[in-house]
Amino acid sequence: MWLWLLWWSSLLSCHEDERSALLQFKRSFVVDKSTCRYEGDYPKTSYWDSKEGSSNCCSWDGVECDLEIGHVIGLDLSGGCIYGSIHSSSTLFHLIHLRKLNLAFNHFNRSSIPTSIGQLSEMVYLNLSSSFFFGQVPSEIFRLSKLSSLDLSLNYDNFTRERFLKLKSPNLRGLVRNFSCLEILRISYVDVPSEMPDLLANFSSLTDLRLGYTGLYGSIPSSLSKLSQLTRLDLYYNHLSGHIPSSLQNLTQLIGLRIYGNQISGPIPSWCGNLTKLNVLAFADNIFYGPISQSLFKLNNLEKLYLNRNHLDGTVEFNMFLNMTRLAQLSLSFNKLSIFFGARNMNTTTLPKFKILGLSSCNIWKLPRSLATCMMLEFIDFSNNKLADVFPTWLGTLPGLKVLFLQKNGFHGSIRRTKNTLEFPYLHIIDISYNSFTGALPSEYLFIWNGVKASEMSNSTYMHAREPFTGSHHDVFLYHYNYTANLIIKSVRTYYEKIRDELAVIDLSCNRFSGMIPEFNGNLVALRSLNLSNNMLTGRIPLSVGNLSQLESLDLSQNMLSGEIPQQLRQLNFLQSFNVSHNNLTGPIPQGNQLHTFDPTSFEGNPGLCGDPLPKKCGDSESFLPPTSADEEDDDSGSLIKLDWKFVLAGAISGFVVGVALGDMVIYQRHV
Repeated sequence: MWLWLLWWSSLLSCHEDERSALLQFKRSFVVDKSTCRYEGDYPKTSYWDSKEGSSNCCSWDGVECDLEIGHVIGLDLSGGCIYGSIHSSSTLFHLIHLRKLNLAFNHFNRSSIPTSIGQLSEMVYLNLSSSFFFGQVPSEIFRLSKLSSLDLSLNYDNFTRERFLKLKSPNLRGLVRNFSCLEILRISYVDVPSEMPDLLANFSSLTDLRLGYTGLYGSIPSSLSKLSQLTRLDLYYNHLSGHIPSSLQNLTQLIGLRIYGNQISGPIPSWCGNLTKLNVLAFADNIFYGPISQSLFKLNNLEKLYLNRNHLDGTVEFNMFLNMTRLAQLSLSFNKLSIFFGARNMNTTTLPKFKILGLSSCNIWKLPRSLATCMMLEFIDFSNNKLADVFPTWLGTLPGLKVLFLQKNGFHGSIRRTKNTLEFPYLHIIDISYNSFTGALPSEYLFIWNGVKASEMSNSTYMHAREPFTGSHHDVFLYHYNYTANLIIKSVRTYYEKIRDELAVIDLSCNRFSGMIPEFNGNLVALRSLNLSNNMLTGRIPLSVGNLSQLESLDLSQNMLSGEIPQQLRQLNFLQSFNVSHNNLTGPIPQGNQLHTFDPTSFEGNPGLCGDPLPKKCGDSESFLPPTSADEEDDDSGSLIKLDWKFVLAGAISGFVVGVALGDMVIYQRHV
């Protein structure tokens, strides 16, 4: 059948006026690979009307025509590398027969949704998500009474969390009143400051309702139980309070239930065990209390369970989760729970399924060696527990481990490579701060990983815009694992939408490491944050720190470092946070670029330092000049620091960061 459709569509000839409208629409934007935002994006309109392409617009990429009359009825330019503004005069709105329009994952430069969209009265599918549209959603959109799918979600600023789109006048109630045929409504990250309207119950055919981070307040209406076809309900990061109404137990078709980040209270309802089709249950960041309901262990289809950051208490046997045969992501961090890993009857046959284990602050004493069988593990968080052990070198056998958090425990001793131990081949992020590790920095083992080459960086399209990684790396606290990252560093939050080789973080602070800082491998371009503060390190700051070209945060404070601050650090063009305070450093602070712009507290506690931004000025003006190439060669040849510390991090990370509200909780992933 599909071969016949393909053959027939190749014979169709589109209408000339529609062909012209499409070409004029294309020419109103910048469209090329440089504007792509995600891996897999490509400029779909590149071959429209080109020498290699066809003159028949019905065969163009992203264009769908009616098989009988040849009118353009569908336009899918999602991820099409489009950049520019869109206006009501756009020829796009000449395509009055359009039934489907998808402009998601482009960049429309904060332009308004054009009022002319109301002219497309035949529209049944409209997707404008994650495309940088701005302002009030126009009332004209409510003229599209035939819509069955509307997606305006994820138009927001990654850094400030500013929501670009507003639904105030008309409001959510007006939207609900006008679209009686809706099956899919996705308006997450649209500013909708209102209570949840009871009118939502009238959408008897609704299957997908996403209202995350919209500003909703009040209680969850019990009338939602009338949505008997609902498979996904997102209410995360709002201001909802009260209990979960028991009537929601009637939503037996639910596959995903995400209510994290509210002020929902009460015990976890026992009726949750009746929602047997659930594969995602996210109740994190609320005020749930009491023990974990035993009914949850009946959810055999559950793949992701996020209960972190509540007030749950009691003792839980980890074995209970092992009986949930599909569970791969589990977060119980930051409750009042005690997790018991019983050595007896441990069901190790089901352990390998786990990818994410967030068990921070769970009163764990035994690091369970059975984790070595979890070959799928990508994320481990055992921070803030009572673990007293040497460094778990056996975790190096996990081939896909990308994130490791062991901070704030009682780990001790030196970190040395053991015979026949693997080397954490894909580890990107490690935080072992606030322990009692001693000896030299683990240069011969922990950081001998495959380097990320500059050529690989230049080919990446995951992060089109640079996100600053600011703040010193204390109490790094990851709480959106799996495909997202949200680092909180001294109250400064940085969001990473999709983590790949471009982000590597090392925090060895607040231990008792001693000796010199070895030289850094020049191929390390992934490292964004390095924290070696509050140790007993001596010697000079290596000149090779200047080779860490992507470094955004560097903290070497509270050590016993001596000598001058290398002029090579002026090469760190992306440095946003820098701290060398309370050492024995001497000489002038290098001038130019960012170094002299940091607060004086970044340099205090070094009586021998002089120059801006310190009040103590250097007597010799020539000391402000960078060394000549000959001077640099002399410094290199005379350096006593010749160790090969290969801080090289890698891995095609497809998942993630720090604390535990996990997974697709902040933002549903593209192509979900």
